[in-house]
Amino acid sequence: MRRFNDDVKIIKNMLSIFPNPTSDVLNIKANSKINSISVVDLTGRKVNVKLDGDKVDVSLPAELT
Repeated sequence: MRRFNDDVKIIKNMLSIFPNPTSDVLNIKANSKINSISVVDLTGRKVNVKLDGDKVDVSLPAELT
């Protein structure tokens, strides 16, 4: 029987997200290809992002900065 902690350790070995928090580019390293991603801010709102390989652009559009 597998335990929850064992599953968490497996996931940690398969996925790395850094830096967190960030205001521009979030890097994601995974054992498989990332096809899509959803990002939410601290208030729970979905953030529009651009996925480019293993990099996610989470920066605000120029008109909002």
